Amino acid sequence: MKSSSVTDPFNYDQAQTECVKIGSGLAIMRNQSDYNALISTFNRSGILLNAYTGDVETDGKVWISGRKSSESWKWYTGEVIPTLRFWNPGQPDKTYDACARLRTVTSPFEINDESCDSNYSKLACE
Repeated sequence: MKSSSVTDPFNYDQAQTECVKIGSGLAIMRNQSDYNALISTFNRSGILLNAYTGDVETDGKVWISGRKSSESWKWYTGEVIPTLRFWNPGQPDKTYDACARLRTVTSPFEINDESCDSNYSKLACE
């Protein structure tokens, strides 16, 4: 897995395009092992050390794979997400099309849903 912090914020589709450029897609967390690998990657990259700089609108928000289409959540690969494991309690809560982001200002890190048009400067690729 790879993590990145960019200078220009990306929406979900743009973040996915950035991952495709390096031959992958946004990070998928199918199980505890995937989750642990993602967190380890963030720790090694130093992104988590700088996850919060005071901007509550963009800090601690990292695009990962996961998109709601119709009534089901799917990974970028098209696989249905079989369980909402790792989600922040009460999430997902959006009734419109939404995308997944990792919330890194809490521990353990949890997934929240977000408008796919939101812009963040952090993303995680497989």
